[in-house]
Amino acid sequence: MEKIKLLGTYLHPMYGEAVVQLENERLIVRFNQYLSFELVHWFGDTFLGKTQEKFLGWDEYFEFKPDRLEVFGASFFKRNP
Repeated sequence: MEKIKLLGTYLHPMYGEAVVQLENERLIVRFNQYLSFELVHWFGDTFLGKTQEKFLGWDEYFEFKPDRLEVFGASFFKRNP
């Protein structure tokens, strides 16, 4: 999947906003500007996200669908421009 197609803002009614963007050629997702992950391609439409915060050290799988991002057992729907 092309990285450019993944970029944008995804919304969840409880978790809020997830923004996927490119920073220095790296794919980054930020949740409400507090928690961020660098996304590394895993397989197909799935990426492994590694936390960027020093005090947190966990990895999470992110799966991109045409209209949403699935992570944390929740679906974040892509906001239309």
